[in-house]
Amino acid sequence: PTLRRYLNELGRIKGIQTTVSGPEHDIQINTTMQVALFRMVQSILAAILAEGIAETIDVNVEREATVARIRVDATAV
Repeated sequence: PTLRRYLNELGRIKGIQTTVSGPEHDIQINTTMQVALFRMVQSILAAILAEGIAETIDVNVEREATVARIRVDATAV
């Protein structure tokens, strides 16, 4: 939910379409790792927005037994 809220707010403020696919609840990993992954996504989004060309941003979150995978796709204008 944290990432979804963040992207929804970002989309509203920047006027772009954002989507998050993956688990409906925060994935079960330790707090330090959750914060690190969230900060990495924030950095990626900041780099995308700094270019000023993003029309849509899609984030996909996957969790396997020992792996958390996050993919960020942006469509340019």
